[in-house]
Amino acid sequence: MDDFCIITINIRGLKRRYRDLTAFLAARRPHIVFLQETLLSPNQRADTHGYILLRADRNPPAQGTAIYVRSDVVARELTLPDVPFEAQVILMKIGANELLLINAYVSPQGQLPAHELQRILSLRAPTLLIGDLNARHTAWLCPATSLSYA
Repeated sequence: MDDFCIITINIRGLKRRYRDLTAFLAARRPHIVFLQETLLSPNQRADTHGYILLRADRNPPAQGTAIYVRSDVVARELTLPDVPFEAQVILMKIGANELLLINAYVSPQGQLPAHELQRILSLRAPTLLIGDLNARHTAWLCPATSLSYA
């Protein structure tokens, strides 16, 4: 897997961007795509050819996350216990090794304290946390620093 590609997108409504996303998937064929703020209800379809879709919908539709895993990628969905934000987890096999991938969404009003982040990242190694954490810091040219990450 020399050119392995993982993409993350805060899609802010998958239904209205579904055609663009499926065209992107067909053209670029990324291995894994993490989506945040899908805003899908459980009865809305979002499958696409060549990908397995893992969803975490909210009812009524709000936020929500999804992961598209290309059908040739060996991965399985896991549960992340007691987290203070939306999270989907997959365990991916790369040869004889495993990689834990976390698709995360923290709302602008949500919190992700540093001790909670450290706990999550120490559950299993190696771990890659990807998503929209709504983190702000002046070092990243934001006008203020998010207090929820202190």
